[in-house]
Amino acid sequence: MRANAICPRARTAMTGSLMGAPPDGPDPLSPARVAPLVTYLAGPAGERITGEVFVAHGDVVALLGPPTVRAAFPGPG
Repeated sequence: MRANAICPRARTAMTGSLMGAPPDGPDPLSPARVAPLVTYLAGPAGERITGEVFVAHGDVVALLGPPTVRAAFPGPG
């Protein structure tokens, strides 16, 4: 079983007003730029990759490090 997370930075109908108009020419924030990572992770080449968090935009794929605990609070009861 694989479980990964992808945090895409892409210009879509939902985010377009936040990211402004696309530039003339190729859009570096096109969802098509994130699709190759999705395809790779879902395919046989990515079968040993699990538990990772990726940020993808343009020509960049970043692998985030593990989170750290900044503070702990007592639970209820």
